[in-house]
Order: sequence, then C-alpha cells, then structure tokens
Amino acid sequence: MALNQILPGNFILADDLQDEIDRLGPIRAEKTSNGTAFPSTTTLANETGMVVAVAAGVEYDFDAAIVYEAGTAADIKLAFTFPTATFFYTAVSVNSAGAYVPLSSPGEASGTAKTYGGLGIGTPSVITFTGFITVTSAGSLQLQRAQSVSTAENTRINAGSWMRIRQAV
Repeated sequence: MALNQILPGNFILADDLQDEIDRLGPIRAEKTSNGTAFPSTTTLANETGMVVAVAAGVEYDFDAAIVYEAGTAADIKLAFTFPTATFFYTAVSVNSAGAYVPLSSPGEASGTAKTYGGLGIGTPSVITFTGFITVTSAGSLQLQRAQSVSTAENTRINAGSWMRIRQAV
C-alpha cells in the first residue's frame, strides 16, 4: 500500500499527510506464544510468525523487541533476511554477565548474524532494535535465530516478541 498520489501543482496539508500516514499504519508481527525450542543447533532458521512484507521502492522505520531464553554457554544469534535493501539498526542487548550492550549495525547484509548473551534457560532476556530499511525489491523482512554455541539447552524466542515497520515519509 502506498500514499495516495498528489498531482503536480497541488499541495497537501499537514493534517491530510498525517491522515495518509495513519491510513497506512504500521505493519507488525508479534509472537503470542513461546516459539519452538531449538537445542543443539547453530544453523539459522526462520522464527515462525516473525516476518513482515516489504514493498519495493519504500523506506520504512523499523523497531523490534525480541524476548528470548538462552543458556550462558549457548547464547543466541539472530539475523534478519530481506530482499535487496539497505538496512541500518541499533540494538541494545544483555551480555552473559548481565550488562547491557549497545550494538550499531551500519548497512547490514541480509542474513548477517549477531550474537547476544543468554542469562540461562528460565531467565528471559530482551533485545531492542531501532533503525530503518530502504527496500529496492519487494519481499519479506524475516527474523532468523539459532544458538551461538551448540548445547542441549532449549533456546527459544518467547511470547511478547514483536517487530514492526512503518512507511517513512
């Protein structure tokens, strides 16, 4: 969905522009139940339900909060896959010592994994993301996950995780 066309020589009032933005609204994915556990694997896989469609030629603001459980040895690695696009974000996470760690990603390639600390199974952690994606080819923005180090612990993405995009104006 795109903004309505404004013909040359015409103008749009700020209130009308806001109405158009509100009409488009955010596109959101949310986990309403805990995801499937992924023990003993370091191979990235799509996280069910954590995907949003993106249109070609559109820039989106992006934010997300990923709630997860991971062992202190396994940690978790996350990646976003997307079609041809430029993707920038900043993430704030917790490391295995329990300290919050900012991470900036200048121009991330699709499928590039980053490792985030785990506090142990049964102790949820949260990573927050904010940024933008400028899409060249239509497709999907998909969250992928795996353990950073293979262990038998039941690493998982929990209910309450979400991601959303909103067309930038």
